[in-house]
Amino acid sequence: MPLLLWILLAVLLLLFALGGLEGLIGLIAGALSLLVFGGLLLGAKRLSSRVVITDQYVESRDALRRTRRCERRAVESMVIIRGASWFGATVQQVQLVDKQGHPQLTFAWDSYSDAQLEEIRRALRLRHEPPAPPATRR
Repeated sequence: MPLLLWILLAVLLLLFALGGLEGLIGLIAGALSLLVFGGLLLGAKRLSSRVVITDQYVESRDALRRTRRCERRAVESMVIIRGASWFGATVQQVQLVDKQGHPQLTFAWDSYSDAQLEEIRRALRLRHEPPAPPATRR
């Protein structure tokens, strides 16, 4: 069982021991509120994120509606970068890189499904096994 679940179980048992059933009900209501609010935020993130591909450029809009653009001909491959891990969840991002491995455009991996990422890769006619960017080469 992951560490986060053990901690949550310990907190639940402690609250039940200290406050009885009322404390436990309050904690469960708070946890449910956080889950609903977090779900709404993730849903809004997925709805707001977008990638536009034209003959001249590739444009990415993130959850905060910031727009970034790069020239399509500069994009050579798509790289998925694994970042920090928080309680078992790994932060990842997708980078469109040029021939030298320099990132041209970056967008959040969790804003798109695997099928959408594959569709972007096919639309750009990118290789399936891209080289790692310079920052991650060893």
